[in-house]
Amino acid sequence: MKRKLSRWLTGLGSLFAFAQPTMAESLEVGKAVPKAEAKNHKGEIVRVHEVSAEGLAFFFFYPKALTGG
Repeated sequence: MKRKLSRWLTGLGSLFAFAQPTMAESLEVGKAVPKAEAKNHKGEIVRVHEVSAEGLAFFFFYPKALTGG
């Protein structure tokens, strides 16, 4: 019984350890956009600073399915 409770509490504690929120830094008005790149849904490389240079842009990032992120 003690072993089962100990495992359960350890699992619960580790869950809370990884559940801390992450905060992204906001860009200040007039600041340069970071030079970053990522793949879009078609597998094409998108350069953030090039797309934002064309005008207003909205970027949304999410973890790939089944990666645990």
